[in-house]
Amino acid sequence: MTCQTALSLLDDFVDGELSQALSEEVSVHLEGCPRCRSEARETISLKELLRQSEIHSPGRDYWPETSQLILARTVQSASAQEPHRTTADQLANRRNAFARALVSLAASLVILASAVVIGQSQKSTATRSSPDNPVLLTSSLAQQLDPDFQIVTQEERTRLAKGMLLMGPPGPFGRISGLMELTNLAVPGLTEP
Repeated sequence: MTCQTALSLLDDFVDGELSQALSEEVSVHLEGCPRCRSEARETISLKELLRQSEIHSPGRDYWPETSQLILARTVQSASAQEPHRTTADQLANRRNAFARALVSLAASLVILASAVVIGQSQKSTATRSSPDNPVLLTSSLAQQLDPDFQIVTQEERTRLAKGMLLMGPPGPFGRISGLMELTNLAVPGLTEP
């Protein structure tokens, strides 16, 4: 049994409200654990002090009066107020919620219509390829610098390699390693003689 479990069962153990098996487990734990045993002694002494203290009775009328005060301040006071006002407030809240829902729906429809229009215009321009509308490719820097890589021209390869160097992260795995690669390959237009 863990200390946490024993401490959670300690009050019931002291009051004798545990089953025989569980009570024996707590007893075995208390024998082996000085911290929990100390806590058990403190719990027993506290319960003894509480038993010895004098209990003051509030009187017969205390509980009925207290329950009436609680009801008067909560349930009865809300029903005693203007019932029409709460209904009017509820209607106003419902109208406001409905208006917010309509505005959200209208905004969603505008966004959807805009996306469809923009998508249709992008779809028609994406099918045409021209020098003003370049096709974007993804490849490694080494592949871009390979002379057998014939998809793009030498000038485009040089521009792409420069761009890759600028966008790469700094450090030994980014721009610096790319620069070393370029200086070793000596691509015209990228490195100075």
